Amino acid sequence: RWPVRTESRNSLQAGDMDGAKRLGRLARLLSIVAMVLGVVVIIVFVSVSGTEMTTSRKEFKDMVYKYI
Repeated sequence: RWPVRTESRNSLQAGDMDGAKRLGRLARLLSIVAMVLGVVVIIVFVSVSGTEMTTSRKEFKDMVYKYI
């Protein structure tokens, strides 16, 4: 299936203004959704990475103090 933007352009070239507008709005919506999901994935990744790093440091510290 072709990307929505290409379909919108094809509709516009065919003279279907309503179809081109509808597909253009859909393309914009999908772009916004993709950007929001990308930001959410980055935030989750950074949060999880930071949590694991903190946990690892704490475990290392506990392990070191156990033998001192």
